[in-house]
Amino acid sequence: MATWRRRPRWIIYVAAGAASSLGAAAMVTAFALSAGQSIAASQPTPTAGYAVFGTPASAADAMPAGLAAEQTPGAEIRSLPTTRPGLLAWAVAGSGRLCVAESDAGGGSEACAAATTVAGDPNTLLYSATAEGTPSADADEVDLVAGLAPDGVGDVTFHFSDGTSAPAPVVDNGFQLVTGRLVTISSLSWQDAAGATHTQEVGTR
Repeated sequence: MATWRRRPRWIIYVAAGAASSLGAAAMVTAFALSAGQSIAASQPTPTAGYAVFGTPASAADAMPAGLAAEQTPGAEIRSLPTTRPGLLAWAVAGSGRLCVAESDAGGGSEACAAATTVAGDPNTLLYSATAEGTPSADADEVDLVAGLAPDGVGDVTFHFSDGTSAPAPVVDNGFQLVTGRLVTISSLSWQDAAGATHTQEVGTR
């Protein structure tokens, strides 16, 4: 079994839906937690609004040992559907935070948001973007995205700096995008459960 390793270069985002309705608000950068760190357990576990947590956990939800060891004790972990061979993704909730984690042949990454962020904006999207298979000196260039969307979001459209776009369908709260080439994400857009369209500028990091 391959050892899971965290990439030395990774890009993590929280897209706040309510703050970006048809406009352009600043991207809120998510935080990453190292093994042993945690957020106050008094914060609620933000599973409401994500149907994937409504099913009992099973062996199919298991993470690679290295990635599992980085999760807080008692975290709820559910696998997310993927279509690319070798790509695995999970929704993780526990210790006052909500995360999306992914593992692939190049390593893995995880994007998290505090429960207060998710509770304050029911349209929050979490996604992690990285250069999976193509080395790049530009940290803005990516070719793989794994994300977590709340109930009611049908797809997320990624818009790139070269003027092209690509949809990432949401299935069981998860979405993935493999571009097959290095791209720079300039914005993303999606419709919430009520049918309202949200657009979030990414900008330069």
